[in-house]
Amino acid sequence: MTGWRRYALPVLLWVYGMSVTVTLISLWGRAVVVDTGLLAAAAEDAAGASPISGQIEAWLARQLADVPLLSVTTADDVAADLVAEPALEATLDALVGAVVAAATAPDGEAEVDVAGLLAPAVPTITERLAANGLPVPEPVVAEYISSLDPLVVRDEGEEPVIGRRSGTARSLSIATASGAVAMLVSGAGAVWMAEDRRLMLRSLFNRLAIGALGYAVIFQLGSWILDPGGGRAPVRSGIARLVGAKLWLPLAVAAGAGGAGWLLRKRRSLSDRGKTAGGEAHQPGEDEYHRGGDEHAVDEDTIEQ
Repeated sequence: MTGWRRYALPVLLWVYGMSVTVTLISLWGRAVVVDTGLLAAAAEDAAGASPISGQIEAWLARQLADVPLLSVTTADDVAADLVAEPALEATLDALVGAVVAAATAPDGEAEVDVAGLLAPAVPTITERLAANGLPVPEPVVAEYISSLDPLVVRDEGEEPVIGRRSGTARSLSIATASGAVAMLVSGAGAVWMAEDRRLMLRSLFNRLAIGALGYAVIFQLGSWILDPGGGRAPVRSGIARLVGAKLWLPLAVAAGAGGAGWLLRKRRSLSDRGKTAGGEAHQPGEDEYHRGGDEHAVDEDTIEQ
């Protein structure tokens, strides 16, 4: 290997390693961002956290403040009671999921039909109002719930925050493509500079496989570290769900790269075995050598006679 290649090859291998990192992380990140079901589930996990539940409570208090029978203080108390009510947990989770789904809407204004989501909870809301000293008839509560305006999640002209058409997904797609191109170019350069090109190609596949497997382990371990008890803290539970998701992507990359490296190793082993067998076939046997030696000796005796 010439002098400049000796210094250029480590640089190309470093670029290859960095490209593998960028490609794997951005590929995994885009898969998470475009999965609205996963994001909704993570948001539902985090809905019980104080910041998020506080936002829901504040929104309910503003809606209840418009009821003639309620003062502002009473509306705050009723909103806090409703958010803490276990019977309304499914309704609030559905509300959070609808907000996430609306945030991914591709075009136009994104709204959530709050009246439709809260309609099944009218009996529970009526009971909680009565428990707070407000015996409002259920038909009145139902009429008020049906009059609620839709919740505007995103105004007209704003692009989605998450989803396939979001700016986040677009940025991650660009990062994935850039990382893949850099990985291919640096890998091709390393193979071209190597003295044993097949060995270098196999090494690159092994590096990719080990890197992808390492990220799968890191993501899974990070998910467990964030929420070892499985639901102990709402926010940590939601983040753990995201971190531990889509592990099949790095595992699939690791399996593909590892399989390619194994095939190259197997092919080289078969090729070397064939060369060895061919070389042995052309070498004279021991008996033939001795027989040739005897004939040569006879010729020498004949010459001497």
